[in-house]
Amino acid sequence: MDEEIAALERNQTWELVPKSTDVKPISCKWVYKLKRHSDGSIERHKARLVARGFSQQYGLDYDETFSPVAKLTTVRVLLALAASFQMKELGQLKHFLGLEIDRTQEGIFLCQQKYSKDLLKKFGMIGCKPISTPMEPNSKMCAHEGKDLEDTTMYRQLVGSLIYLTLTRPDISFSVGVMSRYMQNPKKTHLEAVRRILRYMKSTLDYGILYKRGGDCKVIGYCDADYGGDHDTRRSTTGYVFMLGSGAISWCSKRQPTVSLSTTEAEYRAATMAAQESTWLVQLLEDLHQPIDYAIPLYCDNLSAIRLAENPIFHARTKHMEVHYHYIREKVLQEEIILEHVKTDDQIADLFTKALSGRKFGMFCQQLGLVERKKADVEGKC
Repeated sequence: MDEEIAALERNQTWELVPKSTDVKPISCKWVYKLKRHSDGSIERHKARLVARGFSQQYGLDYDETFSPVAKLTTVRVLLALAASFQMKELGQLKHFLGLEIDRTQEGIFLCQQKYSKDLLKKFGMIGCKPISTPMEPNSKMCAHEGKDLEDTTMYRQLVGSLIYLTLTRPDISFSVGVMSRYMQNPKKTHLEAVRRILRYMKSTLDYGILYKRGGDCKVIGYCDADYGGDHDTRRSTTGYVFMLGSGAISWCSKRQPTVSLSTTEAEYRAATMAAQESTWLVQLLEDLHQPIDYAIPLYCDNLSAIRLAENPIFHARTKHMEVHYHYIREKVLQEEIILEHVKTDDQIADLFTKALSGRKFGMFCQQLGLVERKKADVEGKC
């Protein structure tokens, strides 16, 4: 507590002023927490002095709020750059917001092994039978099939915990995204599907992303769409992933906001979402003094969508699309993005749009930089 007070005063956190007669000060409270090592043992006791801000009234004490938050893509970009350029002066970063970070001879390894194990223990699945994929291929989930769950809170807690796990596990992004659609009224079939994800996590507890040392530090992207994949709304699913060097730094699996009228339209919308993320990544790298002086390749497996983005003439079949979906066309014409065709069998973004077979699923996971802890040359276990 003395250390906390000294740090607050050293950083000039506050300024002492006379109390006004018509103002009621906000009280403070001490919050105590244990900081633990990766194996769960206690590292040290922490004390934080916090203001009881909840006692304030909107419109009387404040008009707006602002809370800076860390976008985890930024963290992954920093780690990929640190591995590629073999940066040394980064200090001993081992844990950050529940993420485990290890520097090895191979590069930098990012995972959530302890979090995964604690999650299995919490929901009674630590002794479950492992399985090789998080979702059964060609499975069809519907909102109204199956019996109602007695405990919907547990389902929501479980899916929420899995969402946080996707920060380092792109391989479960699609399956967790699908199951999150049913949090309002989950059925028993949905719970069984979520338990399958946990069984997959049991078989891949020590998996994480390896950003290899050296190598070609180039940004490349893949985008894809599963046309009409949602059986309740017939909306398509957008999937994209961006790589920096050997590992994935940004990915998305998201149901599109409106129904697409063709496969081309669904793929075109997916390419637009990927282009928006590409623009943000370019700006981030410039802020980190790593400017990009080349057109970022974005791989798509739909030739019609590629031709549509490259053609400056609006055709009748594109009139119904919202104007903002032509953002990708502008970026292509400005040569900030180059759309490249890739075979469907080599489309990594497939992992974010549909459930895949074991062989294809495993191959794409490897291409994303997902490896076992031991293959990353990390000693010890969580």
